[in-house]
Amino acid sequence: MKHLLTLLLFISTSVMAESYLCISDAAGGATYDEKTKTYKSTVFRTGLKYILKNEFDYWTFTEFGKELNLIYECNKKDKYSLICNMISGQFRFSFDKLRYSRTSTLGNYLSGYVDVVDDVFIEIGACSKI
Repeated sequence: MKHLLTLLLFISTSVMAESYLCISDAAGGATYDEKTKTYKSTVFRTGLKYILKNEFDYWTFTEFGKELNLIYECNKKDKYSLICNMISGQFRFSFDKLRYSRTSTLGNYLSGYVDVVDDVFIEIGACSKI
């Protein structure tokens, strides 16, 4: 029993060592205007909170309080950065600067699907280890 508790403590400590709270501090891009059927420049809401976490070499990036993983494939990780694909863009994280950027570049003007009206944006923010 003592060994099991030690193992559980080690696992949870290892997982927590790879967890970050990230908060957006700037975001901008283009949003689709249904009325004029065109994209317009805009500033997006900031202060959004995310959890970046590595569990058993599987990275997740979720909006705080939600379960949907916004990244699906991390194809580069070294001691300086993590680069992951998202459904319509890319996520980058700097381990030494504790900063991230998140982009969405699909939009319906590129997708070809009339029903897809995605905003095109870049969001940047700061993270702290938790």
